[in-house]
Amino acid sequence: MSEKVTRRAFTLLELIIVIFLLSLLSFFVVGNIKKETIKKKVVSIANIKSLQKGNNYSELICIKECRECFLIDKDLKVKKVKANFQILKAYILDDTNQPAELEFGRINDERVCFRFIFFPNGSTSKMVIQEGEKFYYIPSFFDKIKSFNSLSDAMDYWRENISLVKGEGDFY
Repeated sequence: MSEKVTRRAFTLLELIIVIFLLSLLSFFVVGNIKKETIKKKVVSIANIKSLQKGNNYSELICIKECRECFLIDKDLKVKKVKANFQILKAYILDDTNQPAELEFGRINDERVCFRFIFFPNGSTSKMVIQEGEKFYYIPSFFDKIKSFNSLSDAMDYWRENISLVKGEGDFY
């Protein structure tokens, strides 16, 4: 008995269809990757709290006159952040309820122009940021970031809202 062994090869039409489908698939994948990089948010003071992911500790540190910013998580993983900051000044209320400018120190001989902390409980650094002519009050918990035209207006707003949490009994 002789059995005929038939070899079936791809026809030219089948090869063209396969190549077309692969190129179409790669076109959509590459197109979506480019869209993802374009959609990546540029962080500003007004949306800085959007960097907080889950209940994890992380810090945003900006150097080189706030042109380079990095988000460092609790495991010391560093992620470069696209930020649109002008030269910033940060203020807090001192012990006498007066504005005090913050200094953030240095890292690797570079002056840190901004440092912002995200705590595991969902709170953040509380401060007033001056960016150009605008002043932003950044609350640590519940309130949204508010914009003011002067440092005194922002600090007055901060002082008015200090009384929201007065003592231990407020947390029960």
